[in-house]
Amino acid sequence: NSSRRGKPFIKADLAFIPDAMLETDFFGYEKGAFAGAAKPRLGKVEMANGGTLFIDGLREIPAYFQDKLLRLIKEKEFERAGAEQPTAADVRIIASTNFNLKELIRKGVFKEELYLHLSIFEINIPPLRKRIEDISLIIENLIPVLNRKLGKNVKEVSPAALQILCGYEWPGNIRELERVIERAMALVDGTVIEERHLSPYIGKFSTISSQPFTEVIPLDKMEQMMLKTALSRFGETLEGKKKAAQALNISLATLYNKLKKYKASL
Repeated sequence: NSSRRGKPFIKADLAFIPDAMLETDFFGYEKGAFAGAAKPRLGKVEMANGGTLFIDGLREIPAYFQDKLLRLIKEKEFERAGAEQPTAADVRIIASTNFNLKELIRKGVFKEELYLHLSIFEINIPPLRKRIEDISLIIENLIPVLNRKLGKNVKEVSPAALQILCGYEWPGNIRELERVIERAMALVDGTVIEERHLSPYIGKFSTISSQPFTEVIPLDKMEQMMLKTALSRFGETLEGKKKAAQALNISLATLYNKLKKYKASL
């Protein structure tokens, strides 16, 4: 019986918000704040006022933006871009992340104070690869949502297709599973997702993950697979490649060199 029940619930997916747009996306802007700002725009914080702002995919973000989030949490106010006065906001913030924020704190790129405010009530959810039994339930809930989005009439996943899905490592967790199921459903003409509707890459990697190694996999093949996984998760925009490089623990220059090296195979 939360007092915020029935109030706005706004999601901010950091995977799709470039660093340069974080401030205006979250806090909005006034008319004339910058070239092209012909009229004021509300940010996600104001949209969520009185309710909840869900920050999905919390990651390494610019220090100035961390300070603005801290101000919002501690002082319950913020400033739109171009504004002369702060705006009050009563917002509950929930955040999720796939990153080790304590490690980012140790590296000096994430503020410990912000982490402490966000982690007052912390829930640790194991990665999807450790919750294989949840995959069928997640898909069961995804299907009706994607049916409406795609105009399909899918009812279920075949046992063979489900076996492949359960054998995959899911480095991108539920978000990656959602993309895989959406792609498969787009290819379905009937009511059942079959093995042939899944990405060949999923099947190939599932075989490697779910069965003992019977042969040594060449290092360059493994590199190609990891590059494909990272780009599938983060996208091939500049921001996506930066995140992919960070996830693979390599520099952006190294990522570009490897993409050039494997261009014909990716």
